[in-house]
Amino acid sequence: MATRRTAVIQRRTARGFTQESLAEFLQVERSTVGRWERGLVQPQPWQRPGLASALDVSPAELEELLPLSSDHQPDEQQRRSEAADAAPVALPALSTTAINHEQAPGIAALRRLVDVYDLPTDGPTRPLPELRREAEAIVKARLNSDYTKLLRKLPDLVPELTRALFLHDGLERTNAARLLIQAYRAADAIADKFGFYDLSGRIIGVMRWAAELSEDPLAVAATRYVRAETFFANGQLAAGRLMSSG
Repeated sequence: MATRRTAVIQRRTARGFTQESLAEFLQVERSTVGRWERGLVQPQPWQRPGLASALDVSPAELEELLPLSSDHQPDEQQRRSEAADAAPVALPALSTTAINHEQAPGIAALRRLVDVYDLPTDGPTRPLPELRREAEAIVKARLNSDYTKLLRKLPDLVPELTRALFLHDGLERTNAARLLIQAYRAADAIADKFGFYDLSGRIIGVMRWAAELSEDPLAVAATRYVRAETFFANGQLAAGRLMSSG
């Protein structure tokens, strides 16, 4: 019989995750989390960094939480499930910085925003002066590294700014695009800080989309600069210089 991983369950609960919320955070099925906790399968290598971060443990501590009993032999259904888990998917590549349980839903919300960047949810859209004040608060929070506030505010503000972008034209559209780029830059700061580099790349792509719609050379240049930063951070200096000077 498989060994129930009580320590994993206790750690998950202490971190404020349900099986469902942990599965959403790691972008796996809830049943996958259940199989881990029942000791039926082991997390795949690329799933372990995210799981360790969610549980706020080191890789070595995670190994201690995930023992397999010596007599455990998975049945055919379990082997098929494990094989399905082994299929590469776009998972967040986490740094050693831990995400707490209050921040995790915000990260999932940012991913959803990027997935539907040009299809904002319906809702009210405030006048641009009010949205500008909201964007200024977001910039201030980014500069102060207040990631919890950003994760709380961005999921509602980004769709509203996108609606504003579509509602206006001319100079007002340009201004709305600038505000939207500022919001997405804050989202990119979160993705970069916590090591979600796949999400960061997708956010920068959306920033480029907004900059092109704005027809604003300054917005295009600002987005190019943010993109160049990713090359500099990864040691690709030549590419970064080319991107920032183009």
